[in-house]
Amino acid sequence: MFNYFNKFNLTNIKKVNYLTMYIIFAYTLLFFSIGENIVNIDLNRNLLKVENILYIRSISPYLILIINFLVILKLKKNVFLKFNKVVLFFFFIIICQIIGLYFSINRPYLGLIHFLIGSFSTLTTFIIILSLDTKRIMKLILFTTIFYFFLIVFIFIYQNPNIQYGGGTISVLKKQLYFLNSNGFSRYLVFIYIVIFSKYLLQKKTFNIIFLLPLIITLSFIFAYEGRVNIISVLIINSFIFFYKNNFKKKLIIFIILAFIPHLLSNQIKEYKNYTNYTNAIKEYKNPAISKNYNIFKNPTIFKDSKTNRIRTADGNNETLSNYLGHMTISANDFSTGRTDKWLKIVNHNQNFTNSFFGNGPEFDRVILQSEFLKSYGNDAANSLLYLYLCGGYLSLIIVFLFGVYQLILFYFALKKLKNEKDIYFLISIKIFLFIVLRSLFENGYASWSVDQILFILTCIYWNMNIEKKKLPNYLN
Repeated sequence: MFNYFNKFNLTNIKKVNYLTMYIIFAYTLLFFSIGENIVNIDLNRNLLKVENILYIRSISPYLILIINFLVILKLKKNVFLKFNKVVLFFFFIIICQIIGLYFSINRPYLGLIHFLIGSFSTLTTFIIILSLDTKRIMKLILFTTIFYFFLIVFIFIYQNPNIQYGGGTISVLKKQLYFLNSNGFSRYLVFIYIVIFSKYLLQKKTFNIIFLLPLIITLSFIFAYEGRVNIISVLIINSFIFFYKNNFKKKLIIFIILAFIPHLLSNQIKEYKNYTNYTNAIKEYKNPAISKNYNIFKNPTIFKDSKTNRIRTADGNNETLSNYLGHMTISANDFSTGRTDKWLKIVNHNQNFTNSFFGNGPEFDRVILQSEFLKSYGNDAANSLLYLYLCGGYLSLIIVFLFGVYQLILFYFALKKLKNEKDIYFLISIKIFLFIVLRSLFENGYASWSVDQILFILTCIYWNMNIEKKKLPNYLN
C-alpha cells in the first residue's frame, strides 16, 4: 500500500535551499508549539537540562517572528508584490483582536499575547513562502504535514493502546508534548482518511481494494472514537466521489459501503474496548493494593469516562441509538454536549458598544464561560463565529462574511473543475479546508491559534492559488 504514497508529486525536491529549509523548520516548530504558552515556563527549573529543552515550544513563535521580520526586510519588494487574500484575512482578524485586547480590562496580557504572536509567526512564514517558489515549497510543506499526521497517530496509538473517550497524552523526554482526547485523535484520523481518499479518487479503478480497505479501517476507528462532527464531516467529504468521472451506480455503491460497513466494524471495536475495560477493572479489583482504597462494587463508575458528558447507561456503556434520539428531543443541550447553553450565554452577554464592535481580545470566551461551564462542558465558545464576535467584535464578523462569500465563489469554480483535477495536493487541501470549516461550526477551529488555524491557512492558500491562476471572472481577480 505504501508504494502508492511514494508517488506524491514533489517537483524539484532536490532544489531545497537554506531558506526553504528554514521555512520547513519554522513551520515544524509552530505546528508542534501548539498547546504551550510562554507563561507555562517554569523558571525554577534548570532549562538547560535535556528533559526541559522542550520549553523551546513556548518561545519558538517569538523567535520565528523575529527571524521572519529580518528575512522579510532582506527580501524587501518581493514580499509585497504577491498579494494574498488568505493572509490579508487573518491579518485583519488578528488586528481586530489586538484592538479588542487594548480595550479589554484586567486580563493576563502576557499569556494572551502568545496567541497573537503564534498567529503572526504563522502569517509571516507564509508571507515569505509567497515571495519565493510558492507552489514547490507549498507542496513540500503539505507533504511534511501529511507525514506529521501519520507520525502523531502512530505515536499516540503506541503510547495509548487502550485509549478511551477522554484521551491520553503524547510524551517526549518525560514531558507531555501533546494532549489529544479521542475527539482530537479522531480529527487526525480524518486527516489521514482525506489523504487516502484523495489518492483513491485519482485511480481509474472504482473497486480498488488497495485503497478501499484502508479507507474502511480508518473510518471504522473514526466512528469508534466518536466525535459526531468528525463523523458527519467525513460523510460530507465522501460526497466528493460524485464529482468524478465514474458510473453513477458504482459511485453510489462506494458511498454506501463507506457509510455502513465502517459503522458495523466500529461497533466491534467498541465491544472489544468495553471487554478490555472490564477485564482490566477486574484485575485492578483483585490487586490487594488497589482494593484497599477502591471497591468496584460500591462504585461502578470505573467503567465510565470521567472527561465526557456523553450519555451512558447504568453500567457505563454507550446508550442505544433509539434512547439517544429520545433523549435528544428532551435535552438539546445534552445532545450538543453543552454547546447550546454556551451559545446562549455568549449571545446574551452584555457589553458596551466599543467591546461589541472591536471585541475583547483572544480567549475572552473562557472569561465569561469559566465559572458556569468549566467543570461540565468546558469553557470554550465551541463556534468560530461566536469566538470571533467575543474576541474581535462585529468588525471581525464583517471581515469573515466578506471572506466567506469569496471562498464560496471559489469553491463553486473548484467543484466545476474537480473531475479533471490531477493535483493530489489540491484534492487534499480542499477537503481539509472543508473539514476545518465544518468543525469550526462546533469548535473554535481556525478562529484561534491552533493546529486548525495553521492547516486552514496552508490548505486555503494552496487550493485558492490553484483556482485563482485559472480563468476566473474579472471581478474575482
